Amino acid sequence: MIDAAELVDNEFLRQFELKTETHFAKIEYSLQERKIFLTKLIIPEGIEDENFTADFLKLVLEHIKEGDSLSVVPTSPRNC
Repeated sequence: MIDAAELVDNEFLRQFELKTETHFAKIEYSLQERKIFLTKLIIPEGIEDENFTADFLKLVLEHIKEGDSLSVVPTSPRNC
């Protein structure tokens, strides 16, 4: 399912978005100095793929790594 989706960094809303044909997942973030705080993970109900969350997080972390060499700080458990 994640292969057909595109990761978007919505800088205005400060969130990474992943849209599939039927679902919309997001990770909200906050930037401070050279750190990005991942503050809220929202995975919609109904996603049957066991690896969706891990794959989504991997995409986000790869995107951050390709960018401005920020330090990642996770700050919140999964929220639905």
